[in-house]
Amino acid sequence: MMNARNNEAGFSLLELLVAMAILSLAIVPMIGNQASMLRNAADLQEKELAMMVAENVAILMTIQKEAPVAGLLSGTQEQGGISYEWTARNRKIPGQKMMMIAIDVKRPGDNSVLAALTTGRRVQ
Repeated sequence: MMNARNNEAGFSLLELLVAMAILSLAIVPMIGNQASMLRNAADLQEKELAMMVAENVAILMTIQKEAPVAGLLSGTQEQGGISYEWTARNRKIPGQKMMMIAIDVKRPGDNSVLAALTTGRRVQ
């Protein structure tokens, strides 16, 4: 009579497949979150570089001996190997010896503002 039962401890194929299915259900959302975090990090880095451009433009406009002309000024600047377009709206503050300078920074061909900075400077 060969009615011996195999009592070896271990996992059956079905148990292994169920465990793998549960594990895959947990891993898939983590992979999606990782991709989202990478996109957010790239967007944040681009905005940080754009803010550096705005700060550079603001510094240049405030340290010049002559105040910038009132109106709209624009230009391009490269930061971190990426080209950015900046626009500065300069206006004198009535009754004050001050000028307000509002700077917006965008990527060329894109209308969304990545960084905005407002500063002021004394005028003669």
